Amino acid sequence: MKYPLFLWLTWLLPCYFLLGTHAALAVETASFSLQVKDQAQQKLTGYVLACVSSSSVLPQISGKDCDYQRSHTQALYRGFSQQTHWLHVRLHNPSSQPLMRWLEVGHPRMQLVRFYQWDAQQGWQTFATGQSIPPHERPLRSSRLLLPIELPAQTEVAFYLQINAQTHVDQSMTLWRPDDYVVQQSKSQIIQALSMGGLVLAAVFASMLYLHHQAITSLWLSLTFLSQVVLDASYTGLLSAYFWPPDLPYNIRFHGVLVGLMVLFFMQFVRSFLKTSVETPPLAFLIRVGQIAIFLNMIALIFWQYAIPIRTMSILALIFMLVSIWLFFRAWQQGSNPAGYLLMSYILLLLMVAYRAASAFGWLGHVPLQEYGFSWYFVLITPTSLQAVLRPSSARTSH
Repeated sequence: MKYPLFLWLTWLLPCYFLLGTHAALAVETASFSLQVKDQAQQKLTGYVLACVSSSSVLPQISGKDCDYQRSHTQALYRGFSQQTHWLHVRLHNPSSQPLMRWLEVGHPRMQLVRFYQWDAQQGWQTFATGQSIPPHERPLRSSRLLLPIELPAQTEVAFYLQINAQTHVDQSMTLWRPDDYVVQQSKSQIIQALSMGGLVLAAVFASMLYLHHQAITSLWLSLTFLSQVVLDASYTGLLSAYFWPPDLPYNIRFHGVLVGLMVLFFMQFVRSFLKTSVETPPLAFLIRVGQIAIFLNMIALIFWQYAIPIRTMSILALIFMLVSIWLFFRAWQQGSNPAGYLLMSYILLLLMVAYRAASAFGWLGHVPLQEYGFSWYFVLITPTSLQAVLRPSSARTSH
């Protein structure tokens, strides 16, 4: 069968997304103290000393509490860890003018990034950002984790960072000129808003199909799109920074619930589509088993802990995608053209889900496109998903 042009376009974004990891895996080697330059951004890879401790008390660089080691790119991505991660950084400003830089740390979902700097007059100076800090108490209000760094002229500044997270730990750091960060972040948020707006419009259209044709598949598709919008707002930090009560910390368990709901709705959409389109093999019952497993993990995530259930849900989501692709292939063989469209689209979706899971487990690094590539891919496969529910609906209407 021939595929429309937009189906081929759905392959371009994931390919660029995956190829972009090569830049993230490069290792820089240089002296320990980073020379701050007059440029938009500087990566701190190779300029950081890192250690892991069971204590939340600051271990000194000259002490025996923690074995500080020079970091390299892969060591910055630690996967899930309940321990405290400490980083020691030295920045040198060779300019004759004082500089202000914003330090971006890790990914937006980490609970705590605390800054420590010794002052001979006032002792340890400290402030913090992260999801456990209410938005109005953060030094810089942004969807990302930012810390302001003041660099006096021709001076070296040394400081420590403490990282605690129930999510996977990402110790990568980027030093930004404030004006350049604002410009880059504005562009990024416009791109994110466009994708989320597209998914909201697709959800409205799917809801109208449900009201007109009484096709339950359209309802599940609409709920999948809406849950994806809220999930991406949480994933990118937009939800906690701008849509969360400013005096309350963001509970990362809510993010886990959003993950579970999105997967459940998506599972139900696939199950409903296959049920109304073609006869499916007994393997389809695994979708129902998977839904029960996802629901149980959501309960464990709320009342027990975050790390183990969210990892289990990631694995279950990958298994579900594999089962769905097999079922779509069987349906396509039985003559369902919409199933063929979904088959092509969801093979690439499987690769993107696998990449996110690998990042969460600390096997692969973070790339900027990761923040909005997922939602944009859902926008690109919206035509195939809507066509999949339109054809069965049209068939019922004609009868």
